[in-house]
Amino acid sequence: MTKPPARTEPAEVSAALATAPATTPFSRRGVLLGGLGIGGLALAGRPAHAQGAAQKPAEIKLGIATYLSGPASVFGVPARQAADMLIEELNAAGGIAGVKVRPIYVDEGPGVDHFVGEYRRLVQSEGVQMIFAGISSADCTACAPLADELKRPTLLWDCGTQRVFEDGTYGYAHRPQANATPEVLAALLYLLKVKPDFRSLAVVNQDYAWGRDSWEIWRTAMNALKPGVRVSAELFPRFGATDFSSEITRLLALRPDVIFSTTWGGDLDTFIRRRPTAGCSSAAPSCCRWRNPRWSASARRCPPGTSSARAATTGSCTRRRRTPTS
Repeated sequence: MTKPPARTEPAEVSAALATAPATTPFSRRGVLLGGLGIGGLALAGRPAHAQGAAQKPAEIKLGIATYLSGPASVFGVPARQAADMLIEELNAAGGIAGVKVRPIYVDEGPGVDHFVGEYRRLVQSEGVQMIFAGISSADCTACAPLADELKRPTLLWDCGTQRVFEDGTYGYAHRPQANATPEVLAALLYLLKVKPDFRSLAVVNQDYAWGRDSWEIWRTAMNALKPGVRVSAELFPRFGATDFSSEITRLLALRPDVIFSTTWGGDLDTFIRRRPTAGCSSAAPSCCRWRNPRWSASARRCPPGTSSARAATTGSCTRRRRTPTS
């Protein structure tokens, strides 16, 4: 495999990154405020030193992509609410260098083509100085080259795919968090610690970039760390599925030792509600689920007699059947 060239950033973005406010400990609030600092310094891609008092804009326009419709809105709407709260707090404190921030939201729900059009509209029609995008891995993969084309600083604020920077090098797209590789490996290492004797596994992942890529990472690592595990089934229901009856029927028939799933958002809620005796039960004593801010609410639907433990990175979780000694 050809090694991608070393990543370089435009001078104005490098200057903004160097002077962005530090936040300790790391938090999504810090990412938002730090990212807004970068956007404020790199307005419309201009050098930070050019931002004199006479050149201050009336407002800083911030484009934010999130799911506002569809099953994934259970993830995206709370994100919008959090952003509104933090931006209100920032503006109450005087904004950035005395300039207030105005968010402009776009909906990822209609799909990648819609999102690409909305990204261009944000830059070319709305004149946003910075963009936060997005939840969908497919959307992040699409917008990273757009960020360079349109010279607009873009923070990939949530998407999990590792391919964005493995398959390309970008100067205007930045990721402030972990990606699929450490998240998947963390859950696998945890499973090997708490249930090292598992012999079979089934996967139930959403059929798009995140679901496919995370399974490939898991399978590659599992084959290296615990060769010989039998993959009972590879199930990839469509993204936004409202019925998991066929998948659950197969799980009940196959009775794998472990169910691996990176399903999130409304799909995760639906899958757990439909789990009757699959999911976290005696039919599959261990299962991995992650990437859902509503995980605590979802986990309460799992049957009594299960315990949970969070792996090393935010968003990864393994649930296992409780034994008399656990």
